[in-house]
Amino acid sequence: MKLVAQVRVLALLEGASLLLLLFVAMPLKYLAHAPLMVRVVGSIHGLFVVLFAASLLRLVLGKQWSMRKALVALVTSFVPFGAFYLERSLREAGRRSAPPPPHPHREGDEPGEPPSPASAPDHVATAALGVRRR
Repeated sequence: MKLVAQVRVLALLEGASLLLLLFVAMPLKYLAHAPLMVRVVGSIHGLFVVLFAASLLRLVLGKQWSMRKALVALVTSFVPFGAFYLERSLREAGRRSAPPPPHPHREGDEPGEPPSPASAPDHVATAALGVRRR
């Protein structure tokens, strides 16, 4: 798994655990006098925060992200629903930076028809036949 994808997954887990802690465990602690839920959910949330911070540190040390960007991501994760915003913005940034998929049709092919064998890219044809170019 790529490191940015790992950060996205950890952001979702951290955000969901924060919401569980704030909106389920804390009310149960004070309204139903069930403090055990806070201990369990709080421990899980703490683990996700540590893993998320470690992943951000790996991005900074690997020179993929600046320290400022990682700190903004960390601060965003402490705000309820902030981790979901962060994950969505990382997903959209990944889409914008991804190269467009290759177009299967060449000039002369009709858009609604499957590509003719002549329009298949050369590297696909040679790979399918097991032929190596020199």
